[in-house]
Amino acid sequence: MEKQHLSEHEAEWNHLVLYLRNKVYVGDPLDGEKPYQFSSIKLIKLVDPLTIVPTAKYVLSDHLSKIEQIRKNEVDIFKLDRIFRLANGYFICPPILEIWDETPYCGRPVIVDGGHRIFLAKKHKLPINCIVISEPILCPLPVLPLDGWHQVNIFDQIPVDKRNYNPNIPEPENPYKYYRLDLPGSTGPRSK
Repeated sequence: MEKQHLSEHEAEWNHLVLYLRNKVYVGDPLDGEKPYQFSSIKLIKLVDPLTIVPTAKYVLSDHLSKIEQIRKNEVDIFKLDRIFRLANGYFICPPILEIWDETPYCGRPVIVDGGHRIFLAKKHKLPINCIVISEPILCPLPVLPLDGWHQVNIFDQIPVDKRNYNPNIPEPENPYKYYRLDLPGSTGPRSK
């Protein structure tokens, strides 16, 4: 029987899935448990950005400009389907979403990473490829989804009122510990 070889594209996708399954939290609060260790992880192409629920009340104007430059000069950020290495050496992958089954979201995708890219897709009225992660997810996000895109505004600096924190994070835990860290293309949590 002839051994089947993965295409470069399939190998890159498998590497990304493995990377996501083995990610830990900023504060490693669950003694090494990984939030996506047993989750379903899929690439969903051409997602309508209006169906995605934001989690941050802001996007930064300079980040939007940088992403537009990447889109213009390097890669169509709306059509990513794997990890892509940028000219500056950093990596980027499609935005990452989690499916929330809780009311009122009921199966809608919530942004984990890539809010600026999804904001631009919404602005340009273009669909965007996303990585969609669904149950089981071992720990909830530290932030709650917003009511909609009308709550997201463009700022030059990070605003004081930037997100709603999840009340299910046990006291006196710091919600910051539950952020996902080092996702390809992420600049990470912006501040504690």
